[in-house]
Amino acid sequence: MIYTPRFVQSFYELMQVFKELTGFNIAVNFKDEEIISRQQNKNKIFLNFKGHRNDFCNNIKIFNNRTNGCNKYDLKKRGEKAELLKKPFIDECPFGVLELVIPFICRNEYIATIFCGQFCKYPSRSRGLDEVICNPKNRHLDKTAVEKAYKHFTYIPSEKLIKIGNFLHMALYAAGEELFYSGIEEKKRMNANSLIKAAIHYIENSEQPVYSLHEIAHKLEISGEHLSRLFKKQMKQNFIDYVNEVKISKAQSMLKFTSLSIVEIALEIGFSKASYFGKIYKKITGVTPSYSRKVCNYKNNLKSG
Repeated sequence: MIYTPRFVQSFYELMQVFKELTGFNIAVNFKDEEIISRQQNKNKIFLNFKGHRNDFCNNIKIFNNRTNGCNKYDLKKRGEKAELLKKPFIDECPFGVLELVIPFICRNEYIATIFCGQFCKYPSRSRGLDEVICNPKNRHLDKTAVEKAYKHFTYIPSEKLIKIGNFLHMALYAAGEELFYSGIEEKKRMNANSLIKAAIHYIENSEQPVYSLHEIAHKLEISGEHLSRLFKKQMKQNFIDYVNEVKISKAQSMLKFTSLSIVEIALEIGFSKASYFGKIYKKITGVTPSYSRKVCNYKNNLKSG
């Protein structure tokens, strides 16, 4: 499987849409952990799905100091089961909470496990809660804290959860096919010329990105004109257009997941003037940075309200 930055970015954007549509807490565990280690520092969206522990789970973690607790139940049991079944299923954690588990498979290769939840086991919260706090094995739990946290879980019938899971499973399949072929083409273009591959490495470097054509050309010991021609030939777009796409992709996540001002974001991603940043942002996305932030804030207010 070819994991280009755009492949991983597009996958997480799909997860974000699914999260907004369903209101579910979502966590993603890639089978290849290196995918995250290579990509998570480039964009805050990756961290948004690294885990979904809540107050209930936090209390279990405290309990875990005395017993085995969940003992990374998601990673071990559910991940193995998802890879084996290759279809969505509902599973119950050791402490009586349900979760929808969805495998992501592309080209017969197991890519990741998506965890959605958590949910009450019964329509009556008190019934499910009693099973947790009245179990002699759970005598060390802070029952007051657990009861308070459990009240935030919702009940959704199993049949409906499976339908939702099947919907995402099909969407992931379709998206995976598209991303697979686009990833192949992008990888072919990158590998067709080692200089282009090196240039993209400098542009997409998570710690110290380099956006200047001539600075990258100097590092590669070629002229800026030669690099520009190579880039246009192999990547089918101008060097500056590619750089701006990378910058704006980072800006979109910073607008959504940080409290930095638009001016601060512009400077952070390499624009000396916020006005020019706004112009490029609108050219690529169709809206202004301030509008994007307003939409994000509105959605967040709806969720919190």
